[in-house]
Amino acid sequence: MPYGYNLNDIPHSVSYNKGGIISYNLGAVSCGNLSFCPATVVDHKRQHLAVPSSNQSEIDIVSFDTGKCHTLTPVTGVRSYGMCMGLKHCKYTSNDSLLLASYEDGSIVLWDLNSQKELSKVRCHKDAVMAFDYNETVNKGISGSATDILSQWTIKDNLELLDLSETELTNPGVNSISIRGDGRICATGGWDSQGRVFTCKRMKPLAVLSYHRASVQSTLFLSDQTLVLGSKDGSISFWSIYK
Repeated sequence: MPYGYNLNDIPHSVSYNKGGIISYNLGAVSCGNLSFCPATVVDHKRQHLAVPSSNQSEIDIVSFDTGKCHTLTPVTGVRSYGMCMGLKHCKYTSNDSLLLASYEDGSIVLWDLNSQKELSKVRCHKDAVMAFDYNETVNKGISGSATDILSQWTIKDNLELLDLSETELTNPGVNSISIRGDGRICATGGWDSQGRVFTCKRMKPLAVLSYHRASVQSTLFLSDQTLVLGSKDGSISFWSIYK
């Protein structure tokens, strides 16, 4: 489906599953067809969606209201960073128009959604960034890749990204990273089927969560600080961690 469509012009369909849950199909957004990157909502009114573009390294910002799209292009060219691997809308001090993106070349890039400009870039990994998260409370980001290294980075007052330090994991491969809302602890989901919990300040290991039989694909802290792990083995586990 081309860009420029209006969701109101798309016929809505309704389906029901065996549990009686109603599903609404509101439309579709075209994005990079080979991307591993999930889309993300990029404003507090939930009116815009960021998706990886069909052109490598570019990001499309699509309006739900108008269907219009504008594109974020790296300063060094369309394909310069490889595929976009992850996206996260973030806020720094009073600026809530920022977007963090991770890329195949191992870099994290900070974008300004208002000016549609690339503000800063830091290369934290030697290969593709498989997962990252950022917490504005402690102004810290954590990223992982196919290696056994977790990288920590921050946003400076001039909106430059600064690489802080590295933490070595027991086994290589990170699928997911989540920082708890209070910024005190973080969790990773690994290729080795383990969830791991660290302090955010010094990345001190706190716990290894052993339950799953295949790689942990997703991590999420709920509002009550419960940690949820989702695995390739088809199961989801819930953990009460340092509440």
